[in-house]
Amino acid sequence: MLYVSNMLDNIVEEKEEYDVYVPEEKRFTYSIRIDEEGTYVIEGSFVDRLLLTVNIYDSESLKYFHKVLEKEELLMS
Repeated sequence: MLYVSNMLDNIVEEKEEYDVYVPEEKRFTYSIRIDEEGTYVIEGSFVDRLLLTVNIYDSESLKYFHKVLEKEELLMS
């Protein structure tokens, strides 16, 4: 037991260096335009990301979608 204890005391810890990826702060952007038919069109990473989380066939999910658009002042209730 003492032998093992001595061996553990003599172990030199090797520290490995790793490259760590630190992502830039995520900025979700969008743009608003009016198409030739007079329809407002919202495009951008914000809308793309939001639509990935929404099931348009589920009423609760659509409520969430509207809530987020209202919060971002893209939809008036």
